[in-house]
Amino acid sequence: MKNILLILLCFVSFNGITQVESCAFSDGNYHYFVWLIDSVPQDFDKQDFINYLEANSNISNSDINFLQQNLVEVYRSLPYLESDPANKILRIVAIDPTLNTFLTPLSESIHQTSQYCDCLNSDGYFHFYVRLIIDEWPPLDFDKTDFINHIQINSNPSNSDLVFLESSINEVYVASPSSQTDNRKTLIVTSDYDLMMPYLYNFFESLNLVELICGEPVLSTNVYQDLTDLILIYPIPVVETSIISLRDQLNSIELVVYDVTGKTLINKSYKDEKVIKMSDFNLISGLYFLKFSNENESIIKKIIVK
Repeated sequence: MKNILLILLCFVSFNGITQVESCAFSDGNYHYFVWLIDSVPQDFDKQDFINYLEANSNISNSDINFLQQNLVEVYRSLPYLESDPANKILRIVAIDPTLNTFLTPLSESIHQTSQYCDCLNSDGYFHFYVRLIIDEWPPLDFDKTDFINHIQINSNPSNSDLVFLESSINEVYVASPSSQTDNRKTLIVTSDYDLMMPYLYNFFESLNLVELICGEPVLSTNVYQDLTDLILIYPIPVVETSIISLRDQLNSIELVVYDVTGKTLINKSYKDEKVIKMSDFNLISGLYFLKFSNENESIIKKIIVK
C-alpha cells in the first residue's frame, strides 16, 4: 500500500509509542485531514495533490517547491468508497508542523484542513473507529480475537501482519451496541500504535472505515472566518447536553449532517434560532461532519459524539 509506512513497520518499536506535545507522530511526521472541493480518484497521490493546487489555486513556484520538499505522502482517506464526501477526503503526511496554515487560504481547492494532535487517550492508548465489511451485525461480545479472525478470513494477511495485529492491538469492542442499524458494525479498536489508521487500510476487503479518534480537532483558521466565529459547538466531544450556539448576526442557516461515509443524516434550515440542541439529532457514538451554509458562504465542522 504505502511503502514508507510499510518500511516503518519493520523498524519501529511497538511498545510505548506516544504522540509528543508538538503533534508529531511516531514516524516523526505530522498528519493532516484535508477535505477537497472536488472528488478525486482512488490512486490520488502527492504529485496529483500538488497539480490540483496548482490548477485550482494558482500557487507559485516557491509554493510548489515547499510542497515537494515537505509532503511525505498523500492518499485518499477512504480509497474504496465512492460516496460524497468520501472521495474528497485526504490524509496528508508532512514534515512541516504548520502545513494547515499554508493550506487554509487555498479556498478554491480546499474546504477544510485540520491536524491530528493530542490523540493519545487518557488510558495510554490510541483509539480508532473501525467499520467492518460484514453482512450481519457483529455480536455484542465481538472482541480482539474476532477482529483479527475477520481480517484473516477476508484479507488473507501475512503471518507478520497477524503477529503485528496481535501485539499492537489492546482491545476491540462494538462502538454502538444498542444501535439497530449498520452503525453497529463500527468498532472501537485501541492500540499503542499511533499509525494504525494507515496500516489498517491494507485490509480493504475487511474494513471500509478507519478513523483515529482525537479530542477536539486542531482546526486551521477557516477561510470563512466570519461564519466560523458565529457558530460554536460545546462541549466537545459532543454529549447529551451539547449545543450549537448561533450568534445574533446569523438570521438563517442551513445545517447538513453527514456520517463518515458521506451519507446525509440531517438536512434542516433554521431561521432566527440562537441555540440548536445536539440531542435533537439522536446521533449515536461516532464521527460526523456538520456543514453550515448561509446565502454567502459555508463551513464544515468535524465532531465526535461520545
